[in-house]
Amino acid sequence: MSGPRGLLARLSRISSSGRFIPEIDGLRFIAITAVALHHVATFVVMKTGIIPSQDPLYRIVNQGAFGVQLFFVISGFILALPFAESRLQGASSVPLGRYFGRRLTRLEPPYAINLLLLFAWLILRNGRSFSDLWPSLVASLFYVHAPTFSHGSYINPVAWSLEIEVQFYLLAPLLCQVFELRKTAVRRTFLVAAMMLSSVANEAFPSKPGFIHRSLPGHVHYFLLGLLLADWYLVEGARGLSKSSRWDLLGLLSWCAIGVGLIKVSTPRTLLLPLILIAYVSAFRGRLTNAILGLPLVTTIGGMCYTIYLYHNFLIHEIGGWTWTLHRPEHPFWRSFLVQGALLSVAVLAICTVLFAFLERPFMRPRWWKRA
Repeated sequence: MSGPRGLLARLSRISSSGRFIPEIDGLRFIAITAVALHHVATFVVMKTGIIPSQDPLYRIVNQGAFGVQLFFVISGFILALPFAESRLQGASSVPLGRYFGRRLTRLEPPYAINLLLLFAWLILRNGRSFSDLWPSLVASLFYVHAPTFSHGSYINPVAWSLEIEVQFYLLAPLLCQVFELRKTAVRRTFLVAAMMLSSVANEAFPSKPGFIHRSLPGHVHYFLLGLLLADWYLVEGARGLSKSSRWDLLGLLSWCAIGVGLIKVSTPRTLLLPLILIAYVSAFRGRLTNAILGLPLVTTIGGMCYTIYLYHNFLIHEIGGWTWTLHRPEHPFWRSFLVQGALLSVAVLAICTVLFAFLERPFMRPRWWKRA
């Protein structure tokens, strides 16, 4: 296979189970795009020193940070799936040694390489002090930066969410015991109750300590939503997932409602949970939505989201040093954002594609260390 399709095939993610769910990579595309646009907006604001709070475009893209929570839902879905299959469909049980080993060998090498590369860059290129950065590097490598320092990593500020992901990986086998409940209604009622209780508790204490906000208790309801989605996917999916335009409309309305809810800061985040569920289900059930999210380019970029997430913020600020020379002081935010967004997205995607091919994809292969 040659040409663009052949290139996309060579850049596709490798799954240890051999399972490919294009809708999930399509949803990953939405999440990483939202996060990246948020950081482009943050870069423009940092450069201009002006927060355009009344600019409609800024108010929209600034909510892209919520893409992290969208990733949490996807992680809940992916990790719950094999446990749910084992208990609900009689599939093979999940050996915990293999489960934890896969997390370690698949995710840890690209993460450690990223931290070491950025650590070296900050010292050699930006003149940062080794003694100042060393403690942050060690804490980040062991996923304990937030509880140790109560703030983001000096090496890679976006790594805080990966610490939460690791906490969930450790607890996922325990949380997935919910699938031992054989009755679907009882199981889903339990998941919904636990999810809502966690969300309401977080809403009730907005001034909670920073380490709670940057740890699993502050976000566990999103992972539980992923478990609920996995439950629906296996039970309803076993009957066949028909697609319709009505689900396209429901999905579009849900995504719009999520955006409005995020812009209105006073909106309880608990209300967003059912909207996220509907939006995610529409990825499977919507005729047009499913077709768009299943496009090879979309799923390929979505499959590279881990590499893009690790490097995009660093690249935006480094490459932005050159692209910002095109900025004019009289330009409004929306114009600066569109120019910088267009230039930076192309550059970041191109570089991250190379990084993915060499620094992440090889570690996706099961038992890669035997082939090395």
